[in-house]
Amino acid sequence: MDDKSMDKKVMDMEEMDDEALAAERFIMKGEDIQVLSIPQCVGCVHNLGLECAVYGKKKEEYLHNEEKCPELKKES
Repeated sequence: MDDKSMDKKVMDMEEMDDEALAAERFIMKGEDIQVLSIPQCVGCVHNLGLECAVYGKKKEEYLHNEEKCPELKKES
């Protein structure tokens, strides 16, 4: 990008209000989004981030949704 086009982009952004500027930064197209895997631990009351309150180390088969966790309890 040359200096002139960079200056124009900066000027365009300066003219935008904060709300429009925030929206411009966070717009994504559907084809840009890719969901790889959502572990069943997400939203579970036993989820402590990297660890589980029941098992300690999270079991891989539950993280990869290969088996349903018998201790899975969702937050209300």
